[in-house]
Amino acid sequence: MPVFFSSFSFSRCVCLFSASVFLFILSGCSSNFKSFTDSFKAAAELSKGANVSPEYIASIPYASSLVTINDNKPIFVVLAFADQYDKSAPHQLTWLAKDSGSIVTQHGRIVQTNGFDTNNLAGLAHSSIARNLPLPGDTLDSPLKVTYDWSPGYRYGFTATVETRSLGWETLITDLWREEVEHFTETVTFDQLDAQFTNHFWRVPATDTVPSYIIKSIQYLGPNMDRVEMQAVRPFVEPAPMAAPPSDTERFMGKQLLLPEGGRFSLALQDAHRQTAFWTLNDIPYSLGTALVDLSKQSLVDQQKEQVIKQLENLNTPAANTLAKHLITMRFAYHEDISHNLVQVRVNPRLDPLLNGDYWLSLPARPDHIRVLHPLKEDLVVLPSRADFHVSKYLAELTRDTASDTNLPPMHTAWVIQADRRVYPVTDLQWRDTRYYLSPGAMVFVGLEDLPHAYRDLNANIAQLLAFRLEL
Repeated sequence: MPVFFSSFSFSRCVCLFSASVFLFILSGCSSNFKSFTDSFKAAAELSKGANVSPEYIASIPYASSLVTINDNKPIFVVLAFADQYDKSAPHQLTWLAKDSGSIVTQHGRIVQTNGFDTNNLAGLAHSSIARNLPLPGDTLDSPLKVTYDWSPGYRYGFTATVETRSLGWETLITDLWREEVEHFTETVTFDQLDAQFTNHFWRVPATDTVPSYIIKSIQYLGPNMDRVEMQAVRPFVEPAPMAAPPSDTERFMGKQLLLPEGGRFSLALQDAHRQTAFWTLNDIPYSLGTALVDLSKQSLVDQQKEQVIKQLENLNTPAANTLAKHLITMRFAYHEDISHNLVQVRVNPRLDPLLNGDYWLSLPARPDHIRVLHPLKEDLVVLPSRADFHVSKYLAELTRDTASDTNLPPMHTAWVIQADRRVYPVTDLQWRDTRYYLSPGAMVFVGLEDLPHAYRDLNANIAQLLAFRLEL
């Protein structure tokens, strides 16, 4: 369970106090890092409308790529950020386009997208305890298992098996480079879906001084989703790997620079991600659950909780009293309305405010459950999170588990509180064709039935209060 209101908790969450954030420092001696600042400036110029001509592309001395989405014209993207949250991990590379859309890659794999017209890849991660995805073409002891998350719609937790095959060696030639590469395919087959697709990777072999890397790829964001082709103009090359992974002492004694009050939210969020290197391998960072707690506004939540509990006690029905008991034992804190997406926060100044005041930033580990708050259940119900389940299926599972309980009437209205604290009502639950998917850590609140007119807003007020809960 996350520990809040302490300086740091490396095991399950990251907390920052009094707007004090820690600066993430890029380190290393490769040309990737020496030109990082100018690379970001080039990306910023693209967003301002710089003319993207062949001459302009050739003139950019920084890591960059050409991206083709489906059958559209190629898009020129520049490396804007190169993040390494663990010394033993490959860098996460954020490629920025002229319209501020972005693609995040790791070892050449697309692990996140922003700004696509239809579906975006919210996350791609290793399904086992191995935190980092391997380089395509690496020899593995067992088949690779991965987990896909997509937005919009909170479609999280779709697992897939990846089978790799070598198609042999080829020669790739552009105006700037010529490389002998090995062509690999990865067939991605989903466990919960009757679907599969095949990604292609062209891998440059390692030399005595340069590790192997992906110079071209064709990847799908998901089944029946966009096809994305990426070809390096000037590739990013990982620095030489460390001779040995850092010791536990080294991991906990990393350099941290304390910023005074008034630091940017992006720096706090970036440092929170960096500190996940201290977590156990079983804990996967869950950016959707990021919460920025404003201590100066805590009284607003306390008042809201007090008013809701008072109304429930005034109703004085068994269902209302049960809900009151649940809410009394739960912890709440005022959460600012923030973007959990680090890439979007970095590239959009409107999403990157100065933190003037006392704040806590929480980045939780990814939960494996959803919770149901039912007015006729004495205990808060915890159900395993399932990618192929939506609200109606979860509630049907709840009814099935309590088939002998005659106190559970048909449920007509519920509220969904997603892990990012978005709240919306779900009505007509008997209709199975409307699918409201739940993110891991989400909560379903089943509302009170037949409320008097004076209490008509009580269910909605309870749902809004639940958005301020501390634990997912």
